[in-house]
Amino acid sequence: MVETRLPERDVYIADADLAFRSAVASSLETQGYHVTLFSDGPSLLAVTRHHVPGCILLDADVSSSTGNDLLHELGHRVTAPIVIMADDANVEMAVSAMKKGAKDFMAKPLIADAVAGRVREALAEKRAGNGTVPNVVSVPGGDRLTPREREVLQKISAGASNKEAGRQLGISPRTVEVHRARIMEKIGARNTADLVRIVYSASFLLIPFSRRVPILISAGGIMSYVNESAVGSGPSSTRSVDFPPRVTIIDEGEPARAIYQIVSGNVMISKLLPDGRRQIFELLGPGGIFGVTPNGHHDSVAESLTDVRLTAFDKGPAENSSSFNSFMAELLKIQICALHEHAVLLGRKSAVERVASYILELIETPSKQAKINTETVTVRVIMTRSEIADYLGLTLETVSRAFSHLKRSGIIAYARHDGLMQVNIKRLRPLTGTY
Repeated sequence: MVETRLPERDVYIADADLAFRSAVASSLETQGYHVTLFSDGPSLLAVTRHHVPGCILLDADVSSSTGNDLLHELGHRVTAPIVIMADDANVEMAVSAMKKGAKDFMAKPLIADAVAGRVREALAEKRAGNGTVPNVVSVPGGDRLTPREREVLQKISAGASNKEAGRQLGISPRTVEVHRARIMEKIGARNTADLVRIVYSASFLLIPFSRRVPILISAGGIMSYVNESAVGSGPSSTRSVDFPPRVTIIDEGEPARAIYQIVSGNVMISKLLPDGRRQIFELLGPGGIFGVTPNGHHDSVAESLTDVRLTAFDKGPAENSSSFNSFMAELLKIQICALHEHAVLLGRKSAVERVASYILELIETPSKQAKINTETVTVRVIMTRSEIADYLGLTLETVSRAFSHLKRSGIIAYARHDGLMQVNIKRLRPLTGTY
């Protein structure tokens, strides 16, 4: 009986490292693949003129003179998926490989079984046809990227360095690094080469950004303070939107299309400096207004700290409504006074006074202040220590020392795992530098 060999079970490996290509071949052969090894690019190219394998594994440095040209020619000649392997992998190399026809990109050092796994995935996608472009939400975490992060991702995936991307976007290379780290965390990339691979394999950049995470709850909006007629009627004027914790609601520099009022939950407002440092300057709860801007673009970032429900007022109708402007002015008076207090905190208070003031702020909001008559209350701390540091203008270490001091003094007691804190208000108030 003559054995029939399926072309898709043929795998070609071109790599100058004999030990590596032999190890990968051994792993593939135990899984039923027929492997042909090549030590240089021209030999591989000559064979593909007569026989097209199921998959090609190509080392980026297999030939210093023909590496990229070889990939370009293979990409136009064969239908087999090509997986590139590289020692000194970087974004530019990954982008170049993907643009010239590579199906996948792997950064060395590599484990033979991992390479074999990529071959199986590439062949499975080929059998499935791979003809549809997945929606952005099919990329894990893709729907959580802010517009600025998508801009950074576009530049990086086009092969720009941090310096080039920063120059094109008007931000510092350090800020690009901060955005890139957040992008990689959100979409699950292990390194920059893996980031480019995910982007290109999912056709991620072809999907226009439509929305982040808000879910339309109802047309007409939740109007706690203003009648619908104050802004306009219909779903185009007001709407209610929900955000889960820890997502960006608006991003600095993006077009301002709505003004938001918090129905429930907590939001923090911040700005990111060119060198990557962040200043959180406002914490807002129910009733708070944000998204107000003198021009057509937002000047700060708004992020949800908890589950948040907002009423979104379309900017045009809202700004043309005198009754809405009067309503908004009353709320903004309260917020402006709070910003004055925060400016005093940043300019004149000690570290312990700042932390004590922050804790008291969690308890005695303007609407609650007259109601706090007990000596000890329990409050939930919803910000991380790092966020508290960015809000109070302190280092993380200084914030931790201040909390430890208050705890040792018996003024606060807490368990870090649940965020609940017991506070002796009578002893805390004098430490704020205000009472």
